[in-house]
Amino acid sequence: MKQIHHKTGIKFYKGNPNYEKEYTHLRKLKCVKYKGGKCERCGYDKFPEILEFAHELKFKRNGIKNHIGRIKRLKWERVIEELDKCYMLCPTCHKIFDYILKMIPDWI
Repeated sequence: MKQIHHKTGIKFYKGNPNYEKEYTHLRKLKCVKYKGGKCERCGYDKFPEILEFAHELKFKRNGIKNHIGRIKRLKWERVIEELDKCYMLCPTCHKIFDYILKMIPDWI
């Protein structure tokens, strides 16, 4: 088994069956840290793993796809571009955000 060092400073072993899961988890935590580590609406920060990323209205309307789900495959610079277009919200605030977006007429 070969040792692999990532920019996160964590050592992984490619033969580890949980390699991809652990790498994705650490990448998400890095994204959460980049965005401030708490919900931008209510300030929730107890479990950073459950925080979600919601695209701003103008990017949602223009049909920009959500690349956050593919963070493990994207270069960090591309991830930062997408994160800058997003709000970081707890699940409850994300549902409220999406509900409000549905209620706004398309002509606005």
